[in-house]
Amino acid sequence: MMKKPSRNPRIIFRYYALTAVIAFGLGCGATWFLVKRSADQEHAVVNAGKFEPSLDNNLSPTQTAVASGNWYYDRKNWPRAIEAYEKAIALGADNSDVRTDLGNAYRFSDRPQKALEQYEIAQKQNPQHENSLFNQGDQRSEVARWLKNRTQPTPTPSVH
Repeated sequence: MMKKPSRNPRIIFRYYALTAVIAFGLGCGATWFLVKRSADQEHAVVNAGKFEPSLDNNLSPTQTAVASGNWYYDRKNWPRAIEAYEKAIALGADNSDVRTDLGNAYRFSDRPQKALEQYEIAQKQNPQHENSLFNQGDQRSEVARWLKNRTQPTPTPSVH
């Protein structure tokens, strides 16, 4: 009968230690890669204490203005989104998508009349544009509710 070879505890310890070091290194490398990749995808740089979009240099000025508007819109920075979308329209990106996003930025900035104007322009540009139709109807009902609440007298308590 043959004896099983005995395992040296030092060799086993070295094997596990080497495995742990390799796993740690791979974990650190993977974490670094994911964090770096996430930062690269965000395309944000700090500019004078504020986050600003860092856009692809291969974009035209019009595309850059639209992308900036979208960037600010996604971050709910309505004044900057309005500014960027208006610039995009002035540069030639006058389409129903940009007009609808501009209208939404006005809407969220408590400028309902300007929002309705943009939705109406978007609908004239493309009568089948669903987002502008939906937002226009929704905005009109909000304005109607606001006017109704504003013009109704407040009830006075009756004294008995």
